[in-house]
Amino acid sequence: MTLNLKLLITGLLLIAVSIQTTQAQLDFSVYSNTYIGLTSYLGKETTDDFNSFQFNMNGQNINYSNWSLSARVIGSISPVSGGPNVSHTDFPANKISMRLTNAFSRQSNVSFSLDGIAASRGIFTLSNAEVFLIQNAQQPLQSAQNYYVQNIIQSKFQVEEGLYLNDFLSSDSYQAIVYKISILYSLYHSSGQLIKSFTKDYDFQIARNLTDGHLVGVAPDYQISIMPAAQQVTMQFQDAENYRNGISMQLNDAVSVHAMTDYEIKVKSVEAEFNKTSGGTLPLSILKIQLVPSTSALGNFNPQITLANNEQTLVRGTSSNKNIERKYTLAYWAKLGANEINTASTGTYSVSLMYILLPQ
Repeated sequence: MTLNLKLLITGLLLIAVSIQTTQAQLDFSVYSNTYIGLTSYLGKETTDDFNSFQFNMNGQNINYSNWSLSARVIGSISPVSGGPNVSHTDFPANKISMRLTNAFSRQSNVSFSLDGIAASRGIFTLSNAEVFLIQNAQQPLQSAQNYYVQNIIQSKFQVEEGLYLNDFLSSDSYQAIVYKISILYSLYHSSGQLIKSFTKDYDFQIARNLTDGHLVGVAPDYQISIMPAAQQVTMQFQDAENYRNGISMQLNDAVSVHAMTDYEIKVKSVEAEFNKTSGGTLPLSILKIQLVPSTSALGNFNPQITLANNEQTLVRGTSSNKNIERKYTLAYWAKLGANEINTASTGTYSVSLMYILLPQ
């Protein structure tokens, strides 16, 4: 399980100014397979490249910084064929989620990636309200001296598993049912002004005789998960006290574990340093981490550990029942040394953390 952690450096350091040089043409569109077929109570996960968000820039010196991308389900998710369903209700939007999987540029001299954007790899649950997939991207949409640039972000859909699906089968025992999902995708400027929106329709088919019902609700032998709110964390240095004493954050019940035997939870950094998109680094040693048992978690936990590239043990837990969920509070502390305060420039520094569950 990996998550992204960002340190935002503001306040006492030199403020960096981003200048947008021109507003040449930027076109936004969405391409997709558009068909989601569900045959199992275990849900559905599409391919990683199911959706492609395309950002086409025509002209030199285009530069949209701190842009945002959102998704919103339009109207109800109702049957368009094979209906009505068993419950005579619309399919709930919150049973469908989206995850960003990849980002790249078609131009070899243009840098564009999920890490550069500082995008979350977490799950975004869809809704009739606007859900931001990317907010204040740390990497701009820019063409520089290129006359044409195409950047692409890929994503996939996930449909939640469960016996709730029985309510949304066709009332005709011989028919599959097809629902229409309409999603409005919106691209925003840093000021919040809409650049362009694009609506995409999807056909969501549920087979009449779903398989794997006996597997639903069965706890895995070993599983570690991190709640969505803790999958992308931002800690901000913004005043003199922060620089003098450091900053901290505590996320209650952020980590949960299922294990059929005793276990260890370890953590490591994926990167060698904190990195800033526009250049610049901070050492991993400025961050300390601790996991503290919060619910049904037995065993020993270590004091604060200093982040490093190698695996370090946070917790040694006790368990003999995989059906019991063991929860932990996740705590972070960040403190800049005198050298970092004097030399680091203003900006957002990111690092990816990997949490590892090992049986004992």
